[in-house]
Amino acid sequence: MASWVEHAHILANNSPMGMLGGVTSLSFDPYSELIWAGTSVGQVASHFGSELQRYSSYPAHGTTTRPGAVKSLLVDERHVYSVGDGGIKCSNRRGIARWTMLTSEQAPSLSLSSMCASPIAASSDIVAGGASQSASTTGELSADDDVVLVVNNATGSVIRKVSSEAPLLQLRKSARLICAGTVNGHIQLRDPRSLRVEQRLHAHPGGLVDMQADGNLVYSVGWTVRQGHPVPEPLVKVHDLRTMRPLVPIPFAAPGGPALLAIHPKLSTTVIVSAPQGQFQIVDVGNPGEGRFFQMNSASFVSSLAMSPSADFIAFGEADGSVRLWSSSSDTTSLRFNSFATSAPELPDVPEPPPYVSWTTETPLSSIGMPYYSESLLSVFEPEHYASEASPLFNLPSKIDPSVIANMRLNDFVGYANLPRHLRGRRNVISGRAPSRSHATLNRAEDRKRVGLPLFRSEKEKEAAKKAANRGNGAALDAEEDAEVPESPSGASLDSAPGYYRLKTIQYSRFGIEDFDFEFYNKTPYSGLETHIQNSYANSYLQALHYLSPFRALAKAHTLQNCPREYCLLCEAGFLFRMLEDAKGANCQATNFLRAFGNSQRATTLGLMDKDDSPSSDTAYSNLIQSFNRFMLDATSFESQPPSSGQARSKGSSSDPRQKRGSGNGNGNGRAGQSLDGEASSPTSSGEQANGVGKNDAKSVVSALFSVSSTTRTTCVHCGRETHRNSVSHVVDLVYPRKALSNEPPPPSDFASVLRSALVRETQSRAACRGCQFTALFRSRRVLPNNRDLPRALSINAAVHTGEQLSFWLDGKGPGGKGSGRTYLPPRVAVEVKGDDVRTRGIWEAKDLSGLEGSAIYKLRALIVQIQADKDVPHLCAIVRVPEAEAEAEIQVADTDAKEAETAGKGLKRASPWYLFNDFLVRNIGEEEALGFPNPWKIPAVMLWEREDVVEPPPQADKAPDTREEMDSSILCEDFNISRNRDPKRIRHEPLARDEIPKPGTLVSIDAEFVALNQEELEVRSDGTRSVIRPTRLSLARVSVLRGQGPKEGKPFIDDHIHTQEQVVDYLTKFSGILPGDLDPSTSRHTLVPLKVAYKKLRLLVDLGCVFIGHGLKKDFRIINIHVPPSQVIDTVDLYHSADHPRKLSLRFLSWFLLKQDIQGGGSGGNGGNGGGGEAEEGHDSIEDALAALRLFRLYQRFQEDQRINDVMEDLYDHGRRLNWKPPTALTSPPKRAF
Repeated sequence: MASWVEHAHILANNSPMGMLGGVTSLSFDPYSELIWAGTSVGQVASHFGSELQRYSSYPAHGTTTRPGAVKSLLVDERHVYSVGDGGIKCSNRRGIARWTMLTSEQAPSLSLSSMCASPIAASSDIVAGGASQSASTTGELSADDDVVLVVNNATGSVIRKVSSEAPLLQLRKSARLICAGTVNGHIQLRDPRSLRVEQRLHAHPGGLVDMQADGNLVYSVGWTVRQGHPVPEPLVKVHDLRTMRPLVPIPFAAPGGPALLAIHPKLSTTVIVSAPQGQFQIVDVGNPGEGRFFQMNSASFVSSLAMSPSADFIAFGEADGSVRLWSSSSDTTSLRFNSFATSAPELPDVPEPPPYVSWTTETPLSSIGMPYYSESLLSVFEPEHYASEASPLFNLPSKIDPSVIANMRLNDFVGYANLPRHLRGRRNVISGRAPSRSHATLNRAEDRKRVGLPLFRSEKEKEAAKKAANRGNGAALDAEEDAEVPESPSGASLDSAPGYYRLKTIQYSRFGIEDFDFEFYNKTPYSGLETHIQNSYANSYLQALHYLSPFRALAKAHTLQNCPREYCLLCEAGFLFRMLEDAKGANCQATNFLRAFGNSQRATTLGLMDKDDSPSSDTAYSNLIQSFNRFMLDATSFESQPPSSGQARSKGSSSDPRQKRGSGNGNGNGRAGQSLDGEASSPTSSGEQANGVGKNDAKSVVSALFSVSSTTRTTCVHCGRETHRNSVSHVVDLVYPRKALSNEPPPPSDFASVLRSALVRETQSRAACRGCQFTALFRSRRVLPNNRDLPRALSINAAVHTGEQLSFWLDGKGPGGKGSGRTYLPPRVAVEVKGDDVRTRGIWEAKDLSGLEGSAIYKLRALIVQIQADKDVPHLCAIVRVPEAEAEAEIQVADTDAKEAETAGKGLKRASPWYLFNDFLVRNIGEEEALGFPNPWKIPAVMLWEREDVVEPPPQADKAPDTREEMDSSILCEDFNISRNRDPKRIRHEPLARDEIPKPGTLVSIDAEFVALNQEELEVRSDGTRSVIRPTRLSLARVSVLRGQGPKEGKPFIDDHIHTQEQVVDYLTKFSGILPGDLDPSTSRHTLVPLKVAYKKLRLLVDLGCVFIGHGLKKDFRIINIHVPPSQVIDTVDLYHSADHPRKLSLRFLSWFLLKQDIQGGGSGGNGGNGGGGEAEEGHDSIEDALAALRLFRLYQRFQEDQRINDVMEDLYDHGRRLNWKPPTALTSPPKRAF
């Protein structure tokens, strides 16, 4: 047995002057030769090596006026965690803080006492607990404050809170459980996943003092009760967690009884027991009589104890602030804290030695500076510089950018904030590969042509005009327009990623994003999605959901309901699907959906937000989209739940946001603004509902569509005892077989077998059985419902995280090999449930369907893959079997069969229903290419399967009572407002009457104003030219719609300001007329509505067939994120545009020249009159602009009737050139010619 001797004794306390605190916690660093000490005044100090040289020290808890003790220390590979009364602090070994978790933000009166790491190997959680103030003083538990906290060790955020059920004193982890020692002497054994109390051990009747756990043994010391008084119990209690029974206790006869415990790191049955007076014993559980006693020469009390991982050192912390180090041998030259060699801790830089001074007996002392220096000191100021303009004494420091202050968070009195986008460095616009030289930025049209990039629309118009002038026709232009997206250099081979799979970026000209030629990348009738929006990595998933017909139907039906949530993902998905349907190949944007997603606190907590609006090389998008898949289905499942009867009655008007409207006089709203504050029921907002607490029992239609209901059956192999647990999952994660051993046959690894393993989830584990009271083998598996109750759609995460898992998918390397002629992923799969068994089979051809009668047949509808080719950053693509294209292909097959004799031998090529959606690039591909994985550049992520053996409509479980088949048109007849201070004088609109509901062809005039959410980013080159890197991100701020016909023509019926919760960086008042405060419900004096309400009104007008009149509507509708068919748009930009002139005229110039009215100048008389008689607005006024567009349209009709339009256009452009296309500042100079 080792001969233990005292090796070193130092003062570890590094507290402020006049405060000497004891060492309350000790911990050896398992990754470095350091020992960490925490004191009663909140200081954490570390010492290096067996000589205990001071390394670092920093304040962790409390303040100088109210010090707080360090209760426990935890050290991992990168950080040091300390727990105090008020929270947990994470720092690196140099003492620099990483994060701080304060209990005041989670449980105000909770005082933490201990923490431990989770026993789950793959977990990064820290479990902490303590007692509330009421539990410590009165013994009464607080439901809100007596909790166990689960903290993420990377971010410091609290993941979960569970009731502690008793005041906690110690927390330790065993092999598979968390042991929580309570003040009353009980030991709670908690499940590390759910933190539920699985068992309780009654250890000490008088209370607990200390507890340690290792493997399957738990040691504890405490108090016992004699004659009604607590006395130290002279025994160390030992419990076996496998049998839940106590073992023979270890006697400890030192005065004062046992107080501290430490377990031998190499022998889990050996424990070090220490008394407060300095006696300690090292004893084995199996041989308690052979323990050896030692006595420390201490003048104080022992307050903490720790043993090094090498088992060669024992450290004792004392109440006087000192640490004593005992070693197992008097010769410590070969002894270390750790059994293995560790890297030395990072040391401070060594200061440079002073320069050498040549010293002789003749050198005068005055020639040597004190200290010696060779340059002038910074303190030397020339008299003439004391009051210079550059002196910092007379110049205030520059102000910090407001966006930095708004996003700053404090950590230990130091502020941290992300660098705002407009302060970051500039990037190049286009990165491309040139044949002969590398182009950082391609500015010329010839350069873009050479590398296969499209020309801007403005450049194509110039080339068309030039060629038409030179040749008299546009044949060359037509040939270019028919050009295809360039292929990869490898041609038809898929060994490397083809060009149409690679990352596509939007280029910006000085005319903005509208000048980009999206049609170059999409010549199909199916629309793509743009990428210049943050979190646009979700584009591929949204395309996949759009073409999943049952979900598309549910989302579109949800938009017709009165959904009370401002940021409802299901509503925004339905609106997006409507836009994709109506666009018929024109490019679209998921702006509103991604805006709602960006406001989701739960998504932010889950880490689903992308850092930028362009892919990053350090982001695993395949993993990110799988997490997004799970979040999206859970969120939409909750949002589609019908409200319970009690909820519908209690909320009253809150179920229909349109009922919270103003009365039209006074402030006109009462508490109308509550529609924004009452969003806690949405899973995309914060609160209990976001975590699934308080959910409605009714099953939602989305859950009925995707949910796989199963029963997990766990059986004890020894006694046969069974337990059952019901569960519902919206997403299935694939489970791949492990690599077979040399003496085992290889397990089945085809896709159908992997899918079966994921559905059944057969596992084995050892645990204590409550039935037979033995540690037995348990087998668990899922039991699925019958075939009829299987879901209509399956959402499957590929869960490919390693190269071995990806090898199953690669063509020629997975099951079947190169000679199988089949891809790993089948186009269809059959699932059959027979009793407790599940059978799956892949289906490639019609003959594979034999013998599958009664089985559920799932068709692969969409596949999301990550593409990472060569040195490109990774991005996501969707490969979709488009239902509309599939129906057309079936018709083509029928026609081909009917004309088989005619088409025989002609090599008729049938169109494939598979399409690649690479953001705004859409391309038809073959089935073999869609399902194949030729090389690791294509990685599967998410699959959506649609059941095709059932023809009934999608499930409508527990329908909402207000289910509609069309949008309620009464929203146009009601005055909805959430502003609390609306001014009646500013109400300039009059809602439609019931008999004024528009019909197809009804004319309305519209104009919208916008605010900027971020500034435009430009690149200025050395030659002075500029290019747009990222355009200004605009948001709808005001929309006005006027009656375009009838007795009230020109009278507004919509004039809504749009509330936004996002930070506005520029209100663009000169162009929008919007002032700060106009979009805030607490300060706005206008009619204010959420974006969703305004969008529903416009969506309804489009659905009713209204014809919109306005100026520059294409850009307005683009920012509003709504598609209006061209047949329903009359744009005065196009009406008054001559094909002989490229210039498009502004609304102000047209109004001045044709209407003799100066608009957009602020304070003009045009704001009244037909506009509604309200106050004039500063800057642009949307009512004034919409009225001017309407008058210009009526004037154009008269010009057409009189056949004068050509003469008017000539005069218009002639005056425009002479006036530089701007009207004079005064109204005295419009042309005298009357129109």
